[in-house]
Amino acid sequence: MADTLSVSFVEQLKQSNAANTSIFVGKRKPDSEPYIIPKVVLTSVSPYFNKIVNCDFKEGKEGVLHFPEDDPSSWTLFLYWLFHRNIPEPDRAEPPNARGLSPSALAPFFSVLTKAWMLGDKYDVPAFQNSVTFRMIRTFEISFPTMQTAEEVFEITPEDCPLRKLIVEEMVTATLKLRVLKVSEVEDFGKFDGFLSLWTECHQEFCANMQRYPLHGYGRNSSQMEKYFIEEDRDLVREVEAMLKEHGQA
Repeated sequence: MADTLSVSFVEQLKQSNAANTSIFVGKRKPDSEPYIIPKVVLTSVSPYFNKIVNCDFKEGKEGVLHFPEDDPSSWTLFLYWLFHRNIPEPDRAEPPNARGLSPSALAPFFSVLTKAWMLGDKYDVPAFQNSVTFRMIRTFEISFPTMQTAEEVFEITPEDCPLRKLIVEEMVTATLKLRVLKVSEVEDFGKFDGFLSLWTECHQEFCANMQRYPLHGYGRNSSQMEKYFIEEDRDLVREVEAMLKEHGQA
């Protein structure tokens, strides 16, 4: 579920002649068209891209990069982020209902976000990872994770990934506060390393601060929110503070 705005934007990149790095993502076909990215834009966000674009090997000299194993939808978000420094909201039907979108409708979007976070991890782009995390947090304003979403996070992310705690916090809230999830539904997650300790930690935090959780996990203050980020990001912290203000918690 790639949002319409970012898909439209990356299609424009395929038509651009003003850049000097061509990027092919996924299995290449005879009619595949590259994304055309200004070299300075790509190299400015990651030491990895700076090295590969400016190397003396064929890729660097020709200005053509191939990423056959990567997820195209993750690159769609990444390329949009490169120029806008934010992640678009998920598509909604018109007009949106009071809660926005159902958990099942949002599951594909959360899947793309999770894979995008891993893309940022693979190519050392922490600012992108932070933006992905923040979009996931904001999306929890209109929904909560399905078991499919939670399982995918635990299947493809490393044990120290901050998305894991974020997901477990939402699972605890969905169980204890919203009562839309049963404890029996999460028992199978014990097979994932680190899940039980995270569940216990988040359960204790929730019980100790229940009054600060009016709906989902909005008891998080700006300093606490930073625990989900890979590195300090003052711009995102300001967005967090604005989000909390919206919910009367700033």
